[in-house]
Amino acid sequence: MVRDLLAIVTSFSARLYGARGGKKVRQGFRGLIAEASQSEKTEEQQEEAD
Repeated sequence: MVRDLLAIVTSFSARLYGARGGKKVRQGFRGLIAEASQSEKTEEQQEEAD
C-alpha cells in the first residue's frame, strides 16, 4: 500500500513539474520569436532608409 501511495505521489509530482517546465519552454520560444521579428523589422527599416 505504501508503494502504491508513493507511485501516485510521484506521478502527480512529475505531471505538476512537467507542466511548469513546459510553460517555461513556451515562454522562451515566444521570447525568441519576438526578438527575431523585431530584428527583421529593424533590418527592413534600415533597407528602406538606404
